[in-house]
Amino acid sequence: MMSWAQLFNRRQRMMESLDQDIRDFIERETQDNVERGLAPEEARYAALRKFGNVTQVKEETREVWTMVWLEQLWRDIRFGLRMLVTNPGFTAVAVLTLGLGIGVNSTIFSVVSTMLLRKPPVHDPDRLMMLLSRNVGAVGTSDASNHSPVSPPDFIDWRAQATAYSGIAAASSFENEYQVTLSGGEPERVPSAEVSANYFEVLGVSPVLGRGFLPGEDQPGHDHVALLRADLWNQRFGAGPHILGRTVKVNGEAHTVIGVMPEALRRLC
Repeated sequence: MMSWAQLFNRRQRMMESLDQDIRDFIERETQDNVERGLAPEEARYAALRKFGNVTQVKEETREVWTMVWLEQLWRDIRFGLRMLVTNPGFTAVAVLTLGLGIGVNSTIFSVVSTMLLRKPPVHDPDRLMMLLSRNVGAVGTSDASNHSPVSPPDFIDWRAQATAYSGIAAASSFENEYQVTLSGGEPERVPSAEVSANYFEVLGVSPVLGRGFLPGEDQPGHDHVALLRADLWNQRFGAGPHILGRTVKVNGEAHTVIGVMPEALRRLC
């Protein structure tokens, strides 16, 4: 039993061989006509007339070979289906293996595409870095597992003391943990994050509507404010400007919407 790739390659070789055979026939006939006394150009025309319509011959041959190729392909498909039906255990393993392989490959490609192939939607992505804490006194842990998110006190100290960075901002992602409750509507679970007031300023990203956070709006005791991503704004609020100043609830706490951020930020939050 031949694979599809083998059948395709075989068909390609057959077409190439047909082209070569046609050229060889015309060259031989042309040479014979020259030896009979015809001029080279007239000899070639005579050879072409004897052979007939080259394009038509190729098309007719291709149709015949295509039917043969399709018949072989159909036989392989039927054989494969019979094998799957008569061996349910093998079928289950094969389907599970394919499913896992496709899922893993899709996940890896998504991560690679997001982190390596497509740059983050920020002002200067080549200068963007992620800072993590590392416990230098930990014993028996690898470098990869010895990193953790930065604590709020460390972030405050780093931001106050760092001179090598143009700005340091913080974001705490709570994917699928926050539930936004709309006034008079059904609750909806949406990805969310708590960020420092200078987060979007450091990234160089501006709202598409309204304003960003002001200094001090991330401090305890300040009225809760929120920025929506454009996709949520479109789906739940009809992309209307009336969203500014509207109150929504995040885990039961009232937040005032002050602006709408670009949808591309889903790759950062």
